[in-house]
Amino acid sequence: MHANDRQAIVAELRTFAAFAACSKDDLDALVAQAAEFAVPAHWSLLHQDIPAHSLYIIREGSATVFDGRREIASLAQGDVIGEMAFLTGSRRTATVSSITRLSGLRIGYRALHRLVTERPQLAEALWSVYDTRVAVAKAS
Repeated sequence: MHANDRQAIVAELRTFAAFAACSKDDLDALVAQAAEFAVPAHWSLLHQDIPAHSLYIIREGSATVFDGRREIASLAQGDVIGEMAFLTGSRRTATVSSITRLSGLRIGYRALHRLVTERPQLAEALWSVYDTRVAVAKAS
């Protein structure tokens, strides 16, 4: 990824609620470890109950989250996917399917583990996303 592209992505991530408390340096380190991904509309990005290896950040598009066949949430720009499996060490807890073309960043769990160890603000950001998701799930 070119340095100018990386800085533009860091600036974009700073506007996402999930990363509001992270520093520019934290996000630069995250982007440095990330790869871009894209999937077409109506594509399953990840499947419930399979082993998890990566976290995703949506930069463009929308997706639906399913528990079994039941739709439980919608995702869009700025949303994080895969934090639950990363933080709990479990398999995927849901299936995520794109509604539109979906693109963003993918970070492997090995690299992410190093990042959250070195940069506690990133860990706090992911725990905040996780806590919000669990609260919403309990309320429904």
